[in-house]
Amino acid sequence: MFSPAEGEIIALDQVEDELFSKKMLGDGFAVIPSDGNFYAPCSGTITLFHKANHAFGITTEDGLEVLVHVGLDTVELGGEGFTPILSEGQKVQAGDLILKTNLKLLEDRGLKTVTPVTIVNFQDYSISDINYKADFKTPVLQYEKIG
Repeated sequence: MFSPAEGEIIALDQVEDELFSKKMLGDGFAVIPSDGNFYAPCSGTITLFHKANHAFGITTEDGLEVLVHVGLDTVELGGEGFTPILSEGQKVQAGDLILKTNLKLLEDRGLKTVTPVTIVNFQDYSISDINYKADFKTPVLQYEKIG
């Protein structure tokens, strides 16, 4: 799995939101994006696009459920600053552009741009150590279905 955006990879426990730092929404990593383009971190189908456009989910062919949540408390914007490129139900390849976000708007509103990327059904998969030095074109983690 790749980062959904260019930027710095950090551990989930560094995210200032307990839903993510305590892994209530799954295990994974977060990225501090350097621009507003968000891409598919893996191949699959977009199975969720929140109505406020700040979060999307992808399910892979082997059932891995990935949630990408752009920023913290960004649901408050009601979709302002988020421009979907693709939509729920579309098939994607890792690296396909899914969403454009106005990061300056988020920052101007006092919202954090840190973007958690979680494997919602992580208990069904073994996950490799996270590569915090990964760049945008290098996998951040590997996963394998258990059983």
